[in-house]
Amino acid sequence: MELSGTVTMPQTTKSPTTEDFVSWDVPTWSAAIEYWDRLLAARPKTEHERGLELGAHYGGLSLYLAARRGVNMICTDLKSPERWARPQHEAFGMERRIVWEPANALALSYPDDSFDFVIFKSLLGEIGTTDKPHNKRLMLAEVLRVLKPGGVVLFAENMIASPVHVLARSAFRGWGKNWGYTTIPEMRELFAAFAELHYETTGFLVAFAPARLKPLVRAIDRRLDPLLPENSRYVIYGSAVKPNGE
Repeated sequence: MELSGTVTMPQTTKSPTTEDFVSWDVPTWSAAIEYWDRLLAARPKTEHERGLELGAHYGGLSLYLAARRGVNMICTDLKSPERWARPQHEAFGMERRIVWEPANALALSYPDDSFDFVIFKSLLGEIGTTDKPHNKRLMLAEVLRVLKPGGVVLFAENMIASPVHVLARSAFRGWGKNWGYTTIPEMRELFAAFAELHYETTGFLVAFAPARLKPLVRAIDRRLDPLLPENSRYVIYGSAVKPNGE
């Protein structure tokens, strides 16, 4: 017997993992995801929340807010990241919540008070290089402007860390000489116009571990974190809130 017509099979969409959100050095940078998860769980959700990812490339953080929070995201980079990010978003059925656009983080085209969330990772050091540190202030001023009152910026950035880290970058990472690694005092200054700044730092030994050993070394780092000065760690992550009266 022949069957006619079309049979539609049920489709299942897999859920993204932390690796899909942060891409590299996952054992260390996953600490930012864990922190943001706690923050979002405690924050009341409103209808039609909008978010902006800056410096997206593969769009992992747009995927994070769209999948975990249901935020409608604009995924941006200096050139449109659609070529790289869209396949990642479509793999998890999130393309309906995400659009891809070019954006200059130093001069955003979006109106004031547009977004509930702005999110970025490893961007301040790329924009605010050692010869252009003022760009960090320009970028944070734009972030503050486009956030709605009470809106939140989520960030994860590379710290200068210890002299050992500085020496290793100089020897083995050519781009590291010009990267604008940040410090805790600088972050406090950059976020001075925000009503709240919360941050944590992490990571020491795992920076020197090969990829296959990073999960093991990360377990050691978690025990070391409370024993080391916070400025000696190489990742800082957290959140800041735009004042309601801004």
